Amino acid sequence: MSRSTMKPGYFHLMLSAILSLAALPLAAPAQEAPVCGWMSNARLDELMPAGAPWRTENGGQSGSCMFLGAHDGNLLMLNVTQMLQGSASEATQFVRDVRTSMGATYPIQSLPMLGKEGLVYRDESDPDRINLNYTGHDGKVVAMGSITGPRAIADHVQGMTSIMQAALALAEDRKAMKAARVCPFVDDKLAKKLLPGGKYEIQRYGDDMCIAHNGKGAVLTVSRMVDMDMAYTADLRSEDCNWAPAPNLADAFLATACKEGNPRAELHVGLGPDTLNYSLTPGRAPTAAEVAILQEMAGRASAVE
Repeated sequence: MSRSTMKPGYFHLMLSAILSLAALPLAAPAQEAPVCGWMSNARLDELMPAGAPWRTENGGQSGSCMFLGAHDGNLLMLNVTQMLQGSASEATQFVRDVRTSMGATYPIQSLPMLGKEGLVYRDESDPDRINLNYTGHDGKVVAMGSITGPRAIADHVQGMTSIMQAALALAEDRKAMKAARVCPFVDDKLAKKLLPGGKYEIQRYGDDMCIAHNGKGAVLTVSRMVDMDMAYTADLRSEDCNWAPAPNLADAFLATACKEGNPRAELHVGLGPDTLNYSLTPGRAPTAAEVAILQEMAGRASAVE
């Protein structure tokens, strides 16, 4: 997908979807601690000792990892997301777009050790806390990382460059890159019907989220909210949408006619102690046929689970 064929608004829609990873509600502690495939807690303690001991809050072989630490008794949150692009030039262009978009609000510092267009910027809008955001690229991989904590942490983030470089190393792991294109919650044949007319791409972000798109403004996002059943997630439903029981699924609620944000259809499906959340944003109001396909996809995923 060249810059000339990228539909206006596509970059901001995808960027919003990626940034939403950090906003997902934290699950209750699981019996098995999550593991990040490319960064261990011990290695993170070495690279960022000011926040040690770190623990992995959300993990997976690739895609997205979240870590929690503390500095002088204050919470630290570190997020890194790996994004696969169609080509190295697309990855470079994506980072340029981040520079242009974020540069309109924040001073940008170049970090060539994270690729030709690598950068970092600071959000200091909170008087007590700071958010440092890093973006880099290598081959087809874009990595976006952030660390949020008390303002004093800004003097102890030298290790963030090495952390980001570890995330970008995904570009050299063909097996991991191939695995990142497989999502257990998405039927690719059905997804291509929902996202027609472009270059279909899908990526898994950690263990519990996938994003598919056609590069022309249509996006399908699927997330599993672990240890959050339908009773719990009822409070998380968008209030601007019309929610009703999904006609073709058991223990599922469908949202349509959403008044705020992008036109979309949302579907929450209960999976025992978890909830699967499907969100289709086709760039216009979803059709009845698309909503039916979305329910069919969710039904297949819940049957496998």
